Amino acid sequence: MKKSVQLRQERSTKIDAQTALAQKAKDEKRKMTPDETTQFRAIQTEIEGLTSEIEIEEQMEENLRTQKDGKSFTPDGDSSEKQEKRKLYANFDFSKALRSAPSGNFDGVEKEVHDIAVEEMRANGKSAPASSFTIPSDMVRASAQTVSEDSGNYGGQLVVNQQPRPVAGFLPKLFLEQMGATVLTGVEGGPLPLPVVEEYDFGWYAETATISSQKKTITGPVASAKRAGAVVLISNRLLNQSSLPVRQMVMNMLGAGAAKCLNGAAISGTGLANDPTGLINMSGILTSSQADDAAATWARVTELQGLIKKNDSTEQSLGYLLDPVLEASMMTLKKDAGSGLFLSQDGKIGGYKSVATSLVPTIAEAGGNPELHHLIFGDFSQMYVVQWGGISFVVDPVSAADSNSLKVVVNMDADVQVANKKAFAINSWLSV
Repeated sequence: MKKSVQLRQERSTKIDAQTALAQKAKDEKRKMTPDETTQFRAIQTEIEGLTSEIEIEEQMEENLRTQKDGKSFTPDGDSSEKQEKRKLYANFDFSKALRSAPSGNFDGVEKEVHDIAVEEMRANGKSAPASSFTIPSDMVRASAQTVSEDSGNYGGQLVVNQQPRPVAGFLPKLFLEQMGATVLTGVEGGPLPLPVVEEYDFGWYAETATISSQKKTITGPVASAKRAGAVVLISNRLLNQSSLPVRQMVMNMLGAGAAKCLNGAAISGTGLANDPTGLINMSGILTSSQADDAAATWARVTELQGLIKKNDSTEQSLGYLLDPVLEASMMTLKKDAGSGLFLSQDGKIGGYKSVATSLVPTIAEAGGNPELHHLIFGDFSQMYVVQWGGISFVVDPVSAADSNSLKVVVNMDADVQVANKKAFAINSWLSV
């Protein structure tokens, strides 16, 4: 029997041949000929046969590794337990878990994943609701990829140019995280203090002079768990689809909603009722000297940079945040008569990265005044997005039965805080 690596390379060659057939027809702007179609289908049969052989060989290789010295092989310093979890998460069927939740009759991988999450909840003094399943905290975010682990089932499959099987997390990467925000998932326990330490003052003294001791305060906000959730209807027909892309799509849609909720709260959360407080509504954020509506000028844009640096903020992950309408206007505005545009071709403003998103709200027109836009500049490493424990899914198969759907209630505990408020500045008077 061939080793799995050889089999994957052989399958990769077949896929390349199949792709070449399709690309030739595309380049010649025509459909594939009957002979090409026959070849394509024949290659597909060979690919499917190789896939089956690969699965058998990989299982055999895993059995041999497990047998060696009576324990699992653990590359890159990973524990056997971590490897086992990765395999579980890679094979977790989100749709099957949703269908099993009302009865609580989980089995296979879904039962093991749910049991891990329940134990985690118990350790934190919580219990799982009835008719629900929960994903563990280490499944909230995607696991790291490796090349050699498990015969290339993870990153190694990327090397041989075939469909990878990553361990997909529920919560995708937030765009605020790409700006530099610190995202903490699976936090345990109660409120999380985010300390801010005052700087110590040095001075100049005579050789034998006494130096007075200093005692600086350690202050800062505290992130506390706030419930975020949604109620969604998911078609039974969709859940019954067995294909991996469809199953993953269901999880991705829910995860995208959770990510939008966190991003939105960090930007414009009201701080009222149960909302976190976002940058736009946060007291203590530095503000522009502009006090009336006016179009953006280069001086008004760069003023925010000066405010940050004037207040000795850190400069680790500086960038701009704005809405798409304001961004579009900046694409045509020049710094001055002889200079370039506000927004460079690489999407930067004044050399700093920028992100435009509809989650940055506008201020509606009122009393004949124009619509106003927010421009935020800051060190996003000072922003913390915190999520506690796993995420629970309570499933109701009855109330939406007349539409052939399941009602799913998703709950997570999260908060958003800024450790150092002088690290952000905002102008809320810009018109377009």
